[in-house]
Amino acid sequence: MSIHLTVPSRYRQKKVRFAAKSTFGQRGRRLGREPVRLPSREIDRRRHRAVLETARAAARERDLCVVVSLDVRNAFNTAPWERIDAVLGKKRIPGYLSGILRSYLSDRSLLVPTISEPRPVTCGVPQESVLGPVLWNVFYDGLLETRMPAGARLVAFADDVAVLGTANSGALLEEILNPALEAVAGWMASNGLELAVHKSEAVVLSGRRKFVMPALEIGGQRIEAKDSLRYLGVTLDRRMTFAPHTARAALAAAGSARAISRLMPNVGGPGWSKRRLLSSVVQSKALYAAPVWAPKAMLAAKNRDALCREQRRVALRIIRAYRTVSDAAACWSKRRLLSSVVQSKALYAAPVWAPKVMLAAKNRDALCREQRRVALRIIRAYRTVSDAAACVLAEWPPMDLLALERCRVASACREERETRTRLEVKKAEAAATIAAWKERWRTCTKAEWTRRLIPDLGRWLGRTVVVRLTFHLTQALTGHGCFQDYLHRRGRAATPLCLLCGVGAEDTVEHTLLECAFWEQERSVLARSARVGTFGVADMTEMVCGPDPALLPEDDPGRTKRILAAAQSVTDAFQTFVEAALGRKEVLERDRQRAERRRRRPERVF
Repeated sequence: MSIHLTVPSRYRQKKVRFAAKSTFGQRGRRLGREPVRLPSREIDRRRHRAVLETARAAARERDLCVVVSLDVRNAFNTAPWERIDAVLGKKRIPGYLSGILRSYLSDRSLLVPTISEPRPVTCGVPQESVLGPVLWNVFYDGLLETRMPAGARLVAFADDVAVLGTANSGALLEEILNPALEAVAGWMASNGLELAVHKSEAVVLSGRRKFVMPALEIGGQRIEAKDSLRYLGVTLDRRMTFAPHTARAALAAAGSARAISRLMPNVGGPGWSKRRLLSSVVQSKALYAAPVWAPKAMLAAKNRDALCREQRRVALRIIRAYRTVSDAAACWSKRRLLSSVVQSKALYAAPVWAPKVMLAAKNRDALCREQRRVALRIIRAYRTVSDAAACVLAEWPPMDLLALERCRVASACREERETRTRLEVKKAEAAATIAAWKERWRTCTKAEWTRRLIPDLGRWLGRTVVVRLTFHLTQALTGHGCFQDYLHRRGRAATPLCLLCGVGAEDTVEHTLLECAFWEQERSVLARSARVGTFGVADMTEMVCGPDPALLPEDDPGRTKRILAAAQSVTDAFQTFVEAALGRKEVLERDRQRAERRRRRPERVF
């Protein structure tokens, strides 16, 4: 890139970005200077660790820990250019780069249509530009270098500033924090910024039942103390249970789940891959910052259920299942991708809050509740499907396990960064999550029919055949659908007995697929494809999971390929049988209900 160093005004914005990036990093080393770096305190904020470590240290000593979140009024738009230029000089930035930036931040004006003359612009950092964060961090470095009283600590990320203080009484906290807050306010005033004290909040983190609340103020204005405080997307509550954060994450995931569910009807709508894409939105929301909060939050069943509830809702849409499908069976492939919004919201900053939040069943339930809602959409299931079945069919681990996984990954990456890469850590912890999920599925008391079909979760997750979950196939795998036994339990049919074969048997999913004489012709076609006389539940397991990978010949790839091709043809035949039988069964049931309504309708008298 050709750059005229002697004429800074000739630089375009793109060239300024290039020059700033190269000079702030590699260029500093070439000139024999230390490259400009963010303070370690600033980088630490990204991991949500500073507040958590301070609170835990105070808890060990039975001290009080106060977090004061300060709101800077219109921060990015009010940073004075003259102060930025002065800081660049103190950082020993090369003269030609300072000239470039000085030219870039001069002779700017704002033209307002209602005002005849332009207004000069003398402050603010360029937003939506790589140059903006660089200039802001260099300018804000002075705040982080402000001397704090003993017992006080200053942390920041972007324009979010928090002052932490620890002491064993409220009176001592006042003596520590009030001077620290005045020092921050003084730095802001001397650098052209202003604190919005009425928007600033404080929370006391302590396990004590009784303590004197410290009176905190800035410039004579009191700072309101609350039971919880939201900082960097994580809600910190007084006892650090993270239950309020779990409830908030579940609520945000629920909103995304409801919006996404409208995009994924059980009949029609997007295909499998797109449904999985949408489901990832729910997951991302639910699991934000999970390594922070999951270890504690996921110990509570309430928190786990809250996450799994929304996961199940999306999973049912992914596999096009009835709402009665459990969340374990509902969490499946392509619809799940669309539902990741819910997971992102629910698990935001999970490493911060999950360690404590997941200790309470209430918190676990809150997360799983929203997960179930999304999982139901993923698998196209009835709303009565359980969360356990919904998640299994959608191949979506329960939200509480995902939150704890993120926590373990964050911890291992800090402690084992010299011995293992992040990718290796994530693979190992994902395997541990699957192992925990398998054990939970093995001891699950829900989703009885789904557990009979898929007794081994590992076989289902690592199946060797392609299974395309449709609205009818999900009914076959969950037992929630157009079956007289199910409809009778839901108050939609007068009897649970089969009305098609007339032998007096209960019309369950097992009866329809394996026993009912009405479907004998369709079943015989499937039996010929599978080369069996009659087939049972174990044969259906083979049809949906395929051959066991451990039993395939490793020394004969050609034979393995033929075995898998034959298994896939049987799976396709099974899906064709299910679509034909349950599709026709729905038509017959609608006709029956229509005739029933006509019989009950009173005759008109003319």
